Amino acid sequence: MSIISEFVQDIPPGEAKPVIRDLKLVAAEFGAEIKNEFETHVLNSDFHLVQDTSQGLLAIVSRYTQRGTKFIDYASNLKFHYDFVDQKSMDTEEFSEDILPEYNSVDKELEKYTQEHFPDSYKVVLTPFEEGFHVIIVDVRYNDKNFYNGKWQSFYTFNRVKGLISGQVRIKIHYYEDGNVTLNSHKRLNPTETTVTDIVNHIKSFEDDYQRNLLSSFNNLNEIVFRNLRRQLPINRSKVQWGKSIGTYKLGQDIGGGRE
Repeated sequence: MSIISEFVQDIPPGEAKPVIRDLKLVAAEFGAEIKNEFETHVLNSDFHLVQDTSQGLLAIVSRYTQRGTKFIDYASNLKFHYDFVDQKSMDTEEFSEDILPEYNSVDKELEKYTQEHFPDSYKVVLTPFEEGFHVIIVDVRYNDKNFYNGKWQSFYTFNRVKGLISGQVRIKIHYYEDGNVTLNSHKRLNPTETTVTDIVNHIKSFEDDYQRNLLSSFNNLNEIVFRNLRRQLPINRSKVQWGKSIGTYKLGQDIGGGRE
């Protein structure tokens, strides 16, 4: 993996524009490679949520929604070109495509599920292929005012011929007030037997379990791991006053930028 590829894959959610801009400034001779790496990353891993209210478009850019040089959205029956750098849709037009008979029923169940569990800027996409469906869920929350951005992305493949569903959930959160803290978490759903009428139930069960485990991990980190790091008697034999601002200690000042 190249250094440029590593930079691209580490881009925090909602911050692609400034990162790509800065990469091109410091590595101008690799401009074409940066562009190609970023597009490949978006298509295969970091699916983009696209919203164009003037066109009534809310869609997901991924290789699973790509048809030739354009991307499609079944909910709005629109297809469009996508500018990866400026992250905006272009040349939007209507389209029609034959879909599997079960599409509408599964799509309605997915929409009902996501409306209940993804209250922010989310989109769920059900894309049919010859042997089944791909399911993509993307939910984002960008809050630069409070110094954090976050993204939920889940992707599943249902093969109706084999009666199997598999997939993965990924969460990426960037908190950057007086520092940089990033959470990268993911969990895979190994191939599991199911039917077309039970796809949404499997997704719900898997994602509920993932969220419970994630919250349990946070509680363990806060209540056990961090607490065990607090030595009662440090080297200077004086108890650390944890109730006071950590900024009064050298480590806290270094992290917070209080020391020169």
